[in-house]
Amino acid sequence: MPITFEMTKYKANPDANWVVKYPNMRGIMSCMVLFMDCCCGSGIGSAGLRSIGLNPLAFDHDQALLSLGFAQGRLDPCETACIDATMASAYFEPAPYGAALMLGTIHSFDREIWEGIAREFLSLSERSLLTVATKEEMDLVAAWCEDEGRNPEVWENERDAVYDRWVCLT
Repeated sequence: MPITFEMTKYKANPDANWVVKYPNMRGIMSCMVLFMDCCCGSGIGSAGLRSIGLNPLAFDHDQALLSLGFAQGRLDPCETACIDATMASAYFEPAPYGAALMLGTIHSFDREIWEGIAREFLSLSERSLLTVATKEEMDLVAAWCEDEGRNPEVWENERDAVYDRWVCLT
């Protein structure tokens, strides 16, 4: 099967956002993008990114949240994937930038899942922004970043009392 390329120029910022879509060796659609929105949920972060001219490739595994994002117009079906984030590199090539906003509550029983998601996300984004609710969760995220050879810059976001209280830029 010959490899074909499809170039799509986004309307919001036609000079900055190019996406190249091509079938990879396993026949799975791969994308090279400028910005990724990992664990996008219902697309609140994607909507914010789109409002400043970015067109993120959003992904999550929660079909209900993705459906809500489509219904509310926060997610674009052409720029959204329903996948297991611990295996995102099987579907996507690395991007220069990425965000993992409002990561879910990290409990002792699902810590390994969140660690897998964070490490996979870090392997796919050269410059990464991650947010969590608590200092304890951020300590874990920062340690995972350091384990991946990153130098995390962490601070408390006093403007958000719940979801994005702790911020990590790496």
